[in-house]
Amino acid sequence: MIEIEPIADTSLYRSDEAYERLKRAIVRGRLPPGVRLRESELAARLGVSRTPVREALRRLAAEGLVRLQPGRTAVVADLDPAALRDLYSVRAVLEGMAAREAARNVSPPVLGLLGGLTAQMADALERGDDEQLEALNTQFHLAVAQASGNRYLMRLLMEMEPQVERFRFVALRDPARRKRSYEEHCVIYAAVRDHDADRAEQAARHHVERALAWRLARDTEQRGGSPRDTER
Repeated sequence: MIEIEPIADTSLYRSDEAYERLKRAIVRGRLPPGVRLRESELAARLGVSRTPVREALRRLAAEGLVRLQPGRTAVVADLDPAALRDLYSVRAVLEGMAAREAARNVSPPVLGLLGGLTAQMADALERGDDEQLEALNTQFHLAVAQASGNRYLMRLLMEMEPQVERFRFVALRDPARRKRSYEEHCVIYAAVRDHDADRAEQAARHHVERALAWRLARDTEQRGGSPRDTER
């Protein structure tokens, strides 16, 4: 059974709300890979007509979170290890470039924002607030992209964000990875603060590469293999 909160009758933006609720359910694993999504069932669960659901599914398909199929249905998509490597190899380059340019161009207000986000991450980590930590993590990466001053770079990173957010949510449920991720963000922030472009790029790329290594190791363990297979 698909568990999604219904949309209020007073909502004027039902397509947007349907999209946000479905996306949240996919990112948080309540709609796992392979689940079939039928327009009629989703419309009934959300308390809306099929039109907002259809529009929401089209947006999710454009972001790679679902695959549209005949018969007014969709399937929650997944990334195989090869696709995951492709995604994160591109992300490592883009995040590294963003951090390098941020170290060169960051303004005092955005630097203050980054410092505030790392402080809030520390607080969320101490309290064990995974959802806030995830939100702060996303904000941090977007703030670094903003600090780069390159609007095309930021656009590319934002296009990748729905897929990245999905795997970030899983990673931040692991206590060891959660702590390591926070420490890696602190290194990125310090490099940007010190206007050290080389160190900032290296730190950002390392952060993405470690996130990928963690995910591949986790997937290997779940299949009953050896985590060392992913470290080659």
